Parts: sequence; structure tokens; C-alpha cells
Amino acid sequence: MVKYFICLSLYVMKKWIKSLFVVVGIVGIGLIAVLIWKRSNIDLDSMKKTYMSWTKPVNEGQPDRAENNIQTERKTYNADWTNFAIKYKSGFNITERQLQDRKLVRFMYVWPSQKNNTDLYDGIILTISQGSYNEYEDIKAFAEAEQNQVRQAGSITQSLEKTTFQSYDAYKYESETINKTQNILIDLWNSEFLSIGYGVFDPTGQWFQHILDEMLNSIDISTSSSIDDKNDSDWINFDGENIEFNYPEKIKLESADGVISLLHSIDYVHSDPCDFRGWADDLEKLVDFDVDIQYFDDESIEVIKQQESENIKENIQNDEMQTQKGFIETITIGDWSGYKIIQWVENCGEYRYYISKDDTTLMINKKMITLLRDDVMRQNTFENLTDSQKEEIISIDTADELFKNIIKSVKIK
Repeated sequence: MVKYFICLSLYVMKKWIKSLFVVVGIVGIGLIAVLIWKRSNIDLDSMKKTYMSWTKPVNEGQPDRAENNIQTERKTYNADWTNFAIKYKSGFNITERQLQDRKLVRFMYVWPSQKNNTDLYDGIILTISQGSYNEYEDIKAFAEAEQNQVRQAGSITQSLEKTTFQSYDAYKYESETINKTQNILIDLWNSEFLSIGYGVFDPTGQWFQHILDEMLNSIDISTSSSIDDKNDSDWINFDGENIEFNYPEKIKLESADGVISLLHSIDYVHSDPCDFRGWADDLEKLVDFDVDIQYFDDESIEVIKQQESENIKENIQNDEMQTQKGFIETITIGDWSGYKIIQWVENCGEYRYYISKDDTTLMINKKMITLLRDDVMRQNTFENLTDSQKEEIISIDTADELFKNIIKSVKIK
């Protein structure tokens, strides 16, 4: 009998202890959950208000996605410093910053599940900046320099690739630092660039990509001051026997013996800055644009072999030109690509281009405009020029941009 009661007591005690462990476990889980919630610093009331401010009625049966939750009202961003406009929906946080070489604006939209003080993992980020790349040879060289800066803090996950954005030449690449982002560098005018970087992080399928695509498609840089407006010049079309292109009306065009010459100058008597002997007569005109164009039905290397001197041809090895910065450089202008040869002494000389497309090569001589260099202009105040004459002068930067736009428009028949 005693043995029976002992066994019964042990059985009841075992059941009670098991129940106690269950209760303690439940309480413990609850305490842990409270602790995690406290440490996460989530303001449920604030989150609820934020979520409700984004919410709009949806059709029954449709998923409650961001496209339906973000307000439909669209606003336009177009600050004084920008040469672009972009439309965005209410709900984006917008910040502006001034960096050393550019100004930027950042659009950010976060889903309520995004925690405070953490890297973006549920939302949209779009950064647009504008600045000048005039310290670089072209937009490609600038893009390569941008990539090198990214590599110091992260990695390049997709290499540089030529593309277009609207009607502008551009380069794109993918990078990863804190987050993975897509980057586009757009060549505008006068060595100005527009940089677009964006990332979409959508773990719950809120259609963020669609919202971002709408913003990217709304970017308008056509309202910016065009190169035509900056120089008060209309563009006209040259339609030759085998070649066609557009050029500013203010530039004089002549065509003879297969050479097309483009020239702009104003009346201004001055000494020749490239007269190293010191006995040349004064020049009667200030030439600020001087370009000769010829075309050949052959590849650029073959044309170089036909046209250049031995000291240039000796740089050809295995039918490829060996490049050297400041002497022989690669160049791309629109769909045309090839080589730029720099021949100069004391900032006097010319650039010669051999650029090809579809087995046709353009050979271009572009004179250096020495008189308009900053260091030369400081020595020459142009005191005899009238205000209207000064306004007619095409600056070196503007001439470079005009040149690029002319070449981009070239079509071979």
C-alpha cells in the first residue's frame, strides 16, 4: 500500500513539474519577445500613421502593394541648379547635398518594415547629380575614374558599357558598396554630366521597380539650355554627295577637293601667339573654330598608314595603334570611334582624328585655338573688341561641344 502511494506521488509530481516547465517556457518566450521589440525601437503608432498616410482604397482581391499604397499625386522636382526635371509621387523623402565636384538630390522611399538606423533593405533609392568632367578627356574616362573610386569602398559587379539615355551618349555599370546599385553617366554638353544611381530592394513584392521605372522615364533634360541656345545659333543641314551632317549656321562651310572646311572667326587684329620667331605680321581675324573633314572607304588603321608620317606609323603594331596619353589616344564620339593624334608645340598645333564606323573613316584636322586659352587670355585683355564681338566668340569648351555634336550627326550615304 505504501509502495502504491509513493508511486502515485511521484507520477503527480512528474506531471506538475512538466506543466511548470511549459508555463515557464511560455512566459520566457513572451519576455524575450518584449525585449526584442523594445530593442528594435519600433514606434508602432508612428508606423501605423505612416502606413495609413500611404494607403488608398484598392479593388477587392488585389494585393496590397506599394503601387496601390503610395499616393497617386505626382510632383515635379526642378531646382535652380539642375538641368533636368523629374516627376515623383508623394511619399518620397528628398534631400540635397553639395559635394566638391557636383550637386546631388536623393529620392528615398521606404516600406514600413524598414527598421530605423539600418541600411536600406525594403524600399527605393534614386540619386541624381550634375557636374563637370572637364578635367577628363571624355565621359568614358570620367566614368572609369568613377569606377576606380567605387572600388576603394566596394566592387564593380557589371563592367562599364556604352549606352544611350534618351538622345544622349552615356555609360552604365553596376556596383556594390553598402547596397547593389545601377549607375548611368550621361554626357550632356560643355563637358557637363548627369549621373543617375539607383537601387530597388523589394523583398515582399511591392512593385517598387515599376515605381522607379516611372520616375526614370519622366526625367526630362530637353528643357535644359541646349548648346544651340547657349550660342544663339540655329543648326542647318549639309547634304553632300556622299556625306551629310548638321552644323551651326554661324559657322562657315566650304567644300572643295574632298575636304569639308568649317570655320568661324571675328575681325580682330592681333599678334600671332604661335609666332615663335617674332617677325610674323599681325593676324586680322580671331579664329575660334577651325575644322577640316575628309572621309575614306577604309578602316582607320589603313587610312593612318596612307596619310601619316613615319613617326606616327611606327606606333602601329599588328594592325593596332599603340596609344600614349598626350600623343596618341583612343576616342569615341557618338557611333564613331578610333584615334586622336595630338601634334603641338607650346600649345600651338592641331588634333587629328581617325574615327571609323561601318568600314568608313573620317579624317579630321581640328586646330588648337591658342589665343583663347586661359593663360593667353590673361595676357591679352581684348580691349579693342566691342561687346557684340565678345558675344560672338565661341569659347574653347563650347567649340569642343559643337564639334562633338557635328560629328555625332554625320551620316555616310
